[in-house]
Parts: sequence; C-alpha cells; structure tokens
Amino acid sequence: MLKKTQIKIGETIGVVFIVYLIVFFGGSWFLSSQNKSNQEFKETQALIKAYNIYNYVINHPFLRVTITGIIEEDQKLNYLALKTFSNFTNKSIQNELYYKNKLGDSLITINLYNYTGSKLVNFENYTLYNNTKKYSNKKYIGSKNIINAINIYDPSNKKVYFGTINVKVFYDPLS
Repeated sequence: MLKKTQIKIGETIGVVFIVYLIVFFGGSWFLSSQNKSNQEFKETQALIKAYNIYNYVINHPFLRVTITGIIEEDQKLNYLALKTFSNFTNKSIQNELYYKNKLGDSLITINLYNYTGSKLVNFENYTLYNNTKKYSNKKYIGSKNIINAINIYDPSNKKVYFGTINVKVFYDPLS
C-alpha cells in the first residue's frame, strides 16, 4: 500500500511539473510574439507620422509660392520662405512649442541642387526643424526616414532649383 501511494504522489508531481513547464514556455512564446507585433506597430506609426509631417511641410502656406494668394497643386516651394522658415522655427519658445506639437520628434532638412554641366551638385542645405534633443543621449532609438524630390523657386533670381526633402521621425522602440 505504501509503495502504490509513493508512485501516485510521484506521478502527480510529474504531471504538475509538466503542466508548469507548458504554461511557462507558452507564456514566454506569447509575450515574445506580442513584443514583435508591438515593434511593427510602432514602426508603422512612425512611418505614418513621417508622411503626415511631409504633407504638412509641403502644403504649409508660408512655404508656397503664391502670386494670387491661392495655393495651387503644382506650385513650388519658395526659396526665400525656406531660408526664413529655417531661421524661424526654433528661435522662440512659442514657435518651438507650436511646431513641437505639429511636427513632433523629427528632423526636417532640405537639400538644394544645381546643374553644373551634366552633374547635379548640392549647393545648400537647410534644417527646417530639429527636435532631436531628448534622443541625443539614448543608446537605442528607432527612426523612420522619408526622402522625396521637390521643386524650389527663387523669386529674386527667377530660377527653379531641384531639391530633396528629408523627414526623419524618431521614436523610442523600448517604451
């Protein structure tokens, strides 16, 4: 009778141990799969935010060339307005707070190119917005980048430049 009881207790302990192992490994697998989907979600959200910021900057009324005051679809960005805007965004606390609300944690740069002979040469770079201060000390940050071609019109010289706009959105993948 004593031997049968010991065997049944041993079987019970073995079954309980196996159940705990199954629950432990199942839980760890579930959490790791949730972490991957959470990371993909954050990357997708950052990319959507980058496109929204790009759309906001490209359609900003201050940066567009307007003669009649009506913004048309095919209008170019204004060269003089770009220079002014790049000096304007981070100069005062009100501007910084307003654009932080609109543009978030991002870096927006515009590169201007000129044709010399048969080559395209970069001749000017402007940082329209830079709010990357809180990510400067972090070891691991995520970012999504959009680069797109734009036309820029200089009304003082009546010349059209080719340019690229680079919108880089930063996010914390660990939070």
